[in-house]
Amino acid sequence: MKGLILKDLYLLKNQLNFFWIICIVGITMAFTKMSPIFIVNYMTLIFTMFILSTISYDEFDNGAEFLFTLPISRKGYVAEKYVLGFLMAASAWLVSGGITLVFSAIRYPGEDMTVTVIKMTFYLMISMVFLDFTLPVQLKFGAEKSRIAIIGVVGGVFVAGFAVVKLFELMGIDLGWLYRSLSAAGLAGMALFAGTGCILLTLLSYFISVKIMEKKQY
Repeated sequence: MKGLILKDLYLLKNQLNFFWIICIVGITMAFTKMSPIFIVNYMTLIFTMFILSTISYDEFDNGAEFLFTLPISRKGYVAEKYVLGFLMAASAWLVSGGITLVFSAIRYPGEDMTVTVIKMTFYLMISMVFLDFTLPVQLKFGAEKSRIAIIGVVGGVFVAGFAVVKLFELMGIDLGWLYRSLSAAGLAGMALFAGTGCILLTLLSYFISVKIMEKKQY
């Protein structure tokens, strides 16, 4: 896996100028009245998206065919994408979060930053959820078709969620208890609940991606 991670990092060097532009934009946002939470979300999500470009590079000019002639398993390939995606998201989250916390401490001296840090963890989870949905689609359909497929998947998730809520309403099942339970647990409890759900979703996404890669012909 170390070799695959190094390969992808070398590939991402081609977009180094874009990385710097994103960092400059993020620092500029910190000097404005923009919400620190939004800056963390922006930086973390943008850096997470770069993992998708590594798949495009791998598939370019029959690169994947050559890659799998090496002693690399398809499970290992998939695992590396999730690991690198998390590392990029976590790195961007830590750096942008640290910068915004410093600026927040200067701008709002004496304010308790604990709530801000807990809120920021939700955006790290959002980036991982984004990765969980997009990686299987990118592996299945490739760079071009995946854009349309991702829209379809996201739309399908919203429709399915709406249908489930309506079904529970027709069956007389009150979902308010879930909201009340989460509210009673507080922000930290909600973060723990969301984190558990994010881990389970990542595991499910990983197994789906492995199945997709095992069925692909090179």
